[in-house]
Amino acid sequence: MLSGKKITSLISAALISASLFAQKSIVLAENNELSLDIFTLKNGLTIFVIPDKTSALVTAELVCKAGFSSQTPSTCGFFSMYSRLFSETAQKEAQNLFELVNLQAECRAQSSNFRATLPPEETAHYFNALSASLSKPVFEDKKIKAVLDQMKAESQYYASSTAGFINSSIDSRVFYREPWKHDSGIYPALFSEYSLSQARTILNNIGATYYTPENCALFVSGNVNAEQIHEAAEKSFSTWKRTGRKSSLNATPLTAPSLNEGRKFVLVSDDFSREMTQIIVQFTSLNKTKCDILSAAMNREDSGYRTKLSSEESLCIRGADYLAAASAQINGYSRLILQSLMEDPSVQNSIPSQAETFVQLVKETARLSRNDFAKAQNEILMKFRLKSGNSRNLTELFASYWPEANWTTPEEFYSGFQDTVYRVQYENENTIADMIDEEDPYVFLLVNTTKYKAQEKAFEESGYVKIDGKNSSWWKQEMLAEKAKAEKKQILKGTKDVKSKVVKAKPAEYFYVNSIKTIRETKLENGIPVSVKTNRGSQTVCVSVAINGGMMASPVKEKNLRTILVAALAKNSGIYGAAALTKETVSYVTYEVIKEDFEKSLEKLANALVYGDLKPIQADRLFADENYRILMENADLGSQMKRNVFAYLYRDTKPGQIYRDYDNKNNSASYQSLLTGYTEFLDASLYSFAICGDIESDRAFSAVEKSFGILKEQKPREDLRKDYPKPAWKNKERRVQLRHLYSSDLPPELAPKESPLLVPTKEFLDPVQLYFSAPENSMDIEKFNALLMEISSRIDREIESYCRSYGASPLIPIGYIHGNKIKKTEDFMKLYRKLRQELLEELADKKKRIKTVRTIKSRYEISILEKTSTNQGTAELMQQSILNGNTGNYLSSYLEIENSTAKNFYDILLEYIPEEPLMKVHSVDGK
Repeated sequence: MLSGKKITSLISAALISASLFAQKSIVLAENNELSLDIFTLKNGLTIFVIPDKTSALVTAELVCKAGFSSQTPSTCGFFSMYSRLFSETAQKEAQNLFELVNLQAECRAQSSNFRATLPPEETAHYFNALSASLSKPVFEDKKIKAVLDQMKAESQYYASSTAGFINSSIDSRVFYREPWKHDSGIYPALFSEYSLSQARTILNNIGATYYTPENCALFVSGNVNAEQIHEAAEKSFSTWKRTGRKSSLNATPLTAPSLNEGRKFVLVSDDFSREMTQIIVQFTSLNKTKCDILSAAMNREDSGYRTKLSSEESLCIRGADYLAAASAQINGYSRLILQSLMEDPSVQNSIPSQAETFVQLVKETARLSRNDFAKAQNEILMKFRLKSGNSRNLTELFASYWPEANWTTPEEFYSGFQDTVYRVQYENENTIADMIDEEDPYVFLLVNTTKYKAQEKAFEESGYVKIDGKNSSWWKQEMLAEKAKAEKKQILKGTKDVKSKVVKAKPAEYFYVNSIKTIRETKLENGIPVSVKTNRGSQTVCVSVAINGGMMASPVKEKNLRTILVAALAKNSGIYGAAALTKETVSYVTYEVIKEDFEKSLEKLANALVYGDLKPIQADRLFADENYRILMENADLGSQMKRNVFAYLYRDTKPGQIYRDYDNKNNSASYQSLLTGYTEFLDASLYSFAICGDIESDRAFSAVEKSFGILKEQKPREDLRKDYPKPAWKNKERRVQLRHLYSSDLPPELAPKESPLLVPTKEFLDPVQLYFSAPENSMDIEKFNALLMEISSRIDREIESYCRSYGASPLIPIGYIHGNKIKKTEDFMKLYRKLRQELLEELADKKKRIKTVRTIKSRYEISILEKTSTNQGTAELMQQSILNGNTGNYLSSYLEIENSTAKNFYDILLEYIPEEPLMKVHSVDGK
């Protein structure tokens, strides 16, 4: 049997006039009346039902009191992990029902919520699936490991991001007593240490302690009735029992008094704007209703907050749109948050003075008129009325309220819910204004490092505590970090970790986590981005300097100008082994030195750039080297064919001009152009650094600042990805006239004076190239490249010569397969079609797909990640990633490939690598 009562309520709204408080009940039309039924099953599970005949579907939301607020310092992140894993235990029993209904899992402040919309016919099946996940929470190790590794990577990335720095800094001060009870509270270093078996122990404890019937509630609305839901629930959830098991999670509570450093803080970072300062003011003494009223009032276009502060000259706020107010609630705490962007103050003023004026004007404008106060009240109530008229939205409102509700009877629950809404009509504007006036709010200023140094004395005199990367989060406080580690030991006492001790091959997720945390990025004061990856114990440091522009920066009639200029820079540096490479849009100078010579090498390179000159004899050698490089490139038939194709695909564009064949004598740069062009390298907007090796990031940042910090930005930094044109596909077949050139590896004095005698033949063994257009999504491009590599390797085993694939990139979304010395083009095409079809069938075959997918992944990973074995190879991958938008992109790509399924590869193969390539290219002389 069940206990419970039925509440039928007509949703009403109270409207407040501008002159007096008066409640007016508005009864909705009868066909829109909504009734709320509340039942409690014998096992303690409470079920809320809102029948709604106007809805064809059913919305069901399970709420468990297992949110961030339940976290301890050492279990941060695991409640979110549990919610991610929740559906996995029922997948087999429910026949993928959760996937069908698109179950949405979300870990919130006070609860974890699981929401789905489903056909009424599936309600009983869905309850069975929920019951299986709740009563038998046994997660497979591979699932735990996948989510654990993913969250390790996410926590490392978030902790090193600007958003993570800001949020953790603020949360750690405002909620200094227990800052770990928030989504920004994960201790990355500690979390990344958890092994599979340790994670399993904590997850089991969370399930036993928090995912219990008495700690959960189920909210159902839509095309159902209470009796049907009751009957289905009794059958489905009967196996879910109360638990008397004690959890080891309830460790000794910790507090963080060391973070209670006052209420004025300045967050300092190179990533913050040098032109503007962001101010964040938080009042914490108001309840939710008071915060809601002030937020609504202040966000009105004609509010005193927006008009008065935007017109105050000393604040230097560009306009009212740069001001915002918000009401925030988390873990039972309410905050009124006010934000704005302020430009630099006058010489007589300072940023702390601006902040003081900002707070004072906020307090003045918080004293609302009766009319403005009533408008805000009405706005809040009207928004609730609009939302609560929908059973789906009302269900969501009930589900959000339930974790914080304190009730024993259904009537108390509903009256408490109504009170949270209609309490707004009993507030008084003078009381709120007095509370604001009396409070000393939290003030956070987000200031660029350079600006902070210039006004450091003013900040100190005004009582601001500096927050930077060293003290931003609670876990950066040594005492608290040690306590968290001790708590971890207490929780996991007796846990055996056998599997994690012997790991023969590190999976992609571990590689990602271990690598991403060693990468740090910054920007010099002149805007030059610097990325550093610390590889302990390597003894050397590789420096890769990227110079924007590449071949495209050269004039049409001097196509080799940028190539020679970059080569000159490398040679003039005097750094042993310094090499230059110029591609379509970017050039690189790369070298590797012992770590003791790191600073000196940067000084040499900067001096070569600023003070170096180019003598005629040096220019002659550079011209000779470049002419030789072009000669050797022209001798390669595959290179000839590729340039012809790319010139066609990028016809009528600047990249197309790069790929066209040219006469060295008529298109070579002049000595005068070299002298003029060398001065163009003094522009800071051209450079970015990737540094890898046994070097501390702070030391690297400092060295680059001292050497290249003298450069100034002469023009805005270009984003090459935005300006690069798209290839224009048209013809399906292209025949290329190749030039068969003779070359020799012998030195000039030993090489024959004439080309060897050529014997006439009708059989030409020339290349065949098959071209494809890559997906737009960067992660899909990696799968596309992996498939091209797999197909080309299979072809390679079948032909006498060799076959290689050349992958696409987000900048140049073209991939192709190159078959060398092919007798007949059609034979090559038949082989390609045959092997492509075999791969397609293997990916669809349940028995073969596992081996095939593993082969695809391994082949691709070995090919790409072989470079990570050296500092130079890693620096090259970092630069490629920077060109694609993110320094760690090569790590994300690895992770993406490793987590790809047979279906992922099948879909890419089917859509982007068709049976007939977008373009088939072969020689005019070939068959």
